Amino acid sequence: MKVFDALKIEDSRCDEDANIIHLFKHGMFYRAYNWSAWLILLFLCTDKNKLTILCKKYNGSSNETVFVGFPVSSIEKFIPNQIGVIYTSENQIDIEIDLPKGVAYNDMITQFEEWKNQVKDSNEEIKPKTKNKNINVIPRDIIIDILSYPLEAKTQIENIEFISKLKRRLLSLI
Repeated sequence: MKVFDALKIEDSRCDEDANIIHLFKHGMFYRAYNWSAWLILLFLCTDKNKLTILCKKYNGSSNETVFVGFPVSSIEKFIPNQIGVIYTSENQIDIEIDLPKGVAYNDMITQFEEWKNQVKDSNEEIKPKTKNKNINVIPRDIIIDILSYPLEAKTQIENIEFISKLKRRLLSLI
């Protein structure tokens, strides 16, 4: 699929598909552009599977495009168990994710635009953070750590230490 076609799909988003990550196959890589790049960084990336954010102006597009990519062979690393994957075409897959309840689409647009401008200005890797209190997103790696922690098998001191570490990690996101 050509980048121009992928950008047309990304640019035609509305509130009904705000929870869809579009991945486009370009050779041996999947790429996510703009909104999809933002979503994949918010909901699927962890400290163990970071992606580099790139910013480029493509021919036929008047705006700079932010994108991330990873090898096709690494799909399991970024989309565990391939849950919610829809094979749209030979060169496109969509991933349906659950957005936080009660989040207004307009608030998400504002957060996305702020993130995109930050990426364009700094042109370095920035993991999106939610400064708006209306969007409560906990990074996936923290959720996995909480769910896999053997609370019942630990002492009270160990549990307090675990909670303290989680608190510091969460505070660093604010």
